[in-house]
Amino acid sequence: MTQRKWFAVAVGVAALLAGLGIATAAAQTAPCGNYPPTSPTVRLRTDRRTITAGEFVAVAVEVTGNGNCVVPAAAVQLFARNVNTPNSVIVRRSTTDQSGQVFFGVVPPVNVVLHARVTVAPGAAPVTSNSVVVLVQTRVSMLTGSPGECRIALLAGTLPRKPSQVVYLQRAAFSGGRFSGWVTLASRRTDPDGSVRATFGLVCGANYVLSVLVPRTLSNEAGRAPARVARAG
Repeated sequence: MTQRKWFAVAVGVAALLAGLGIATAAAQTAPCGNYPPTSPTVRLRTDRRTITAGEFVAVAVEVTGNGNCVVPAAAVQLFARNVNTPNSVIVRRSTTDQSGQVFFGVVPPVNVVLHARVTVAPGAAPVTSNSVVVLVQTRVSMLTGSPGECRIALLAGTLPRKPSQVVYLQRAAFSGGRFSGWVTLASRRTDPDGSVRATFGLVCGANYVLSVLVPRTLSNEAGRAPARVARAG
C-alpha cells in the first residue's frame, strides 16, 4: 500500500466531533503549563471500524500531558498499513490545535491499521498512539438488462478493482413470502478491469431479485451489490 492509493480530505471539525462523540468540554481543558509536558499520551479514535470502499473515515488524535492537560502545537503524523504487511506509511501530517486535538478524514482502499506518532516539542522523543483496525468491504456495482429470449444480462464492477477474482452471481430465494437467502446461479472470474459480465436463461416473464457477491479477500472484506429486480424478457 502506497500513499498514492489514499485520498486524504479535510473535514469540518464540528462534523468530526459529532461523529466521534467527543464532548465539547474536552476542548476546554487547560493547556499544559510546562513545556514540553511530562508523560505525554496519545489517543487515536475513528468514527467507524467498518466501511465500504470509497467511504471516508473520520480520525481524531488527542494529545495530553502531565496526566490531564492538553498539548497544543504538537506535530502529528498519521500512519497506515495494510493488515497483511508489517510496514506503515505516513498518510497525513498536521499539528494539534489549542484543545490538543487534530482531525483527519481518510479513504482507505483496503483493510488497514491506523496509528499516530506525535512529537510534543522539537528534540522530544516521539510518542505512539494506540492502533485501530478499519475493515474495508469491497464495493460492488451492478447493472441488469433483458436482451430477450427469456434471458437476463448482468454487468458488475468492483472497487478496489479485483482482476481475476471469483465472484458469485446470485438470486434471492423466498419462502412463504419472506426472504430466505441467496441462491448462486453461477460463479465467474472477473476481467482484468475487475468487472464481470454474464447472461442467464431463466423462466420467461418471471421477475428475479439479483445480486453479486465478492467473497472476502486478503485485502478486503466481502462485498455485495445492492439487490436489483430484473425480468427475464
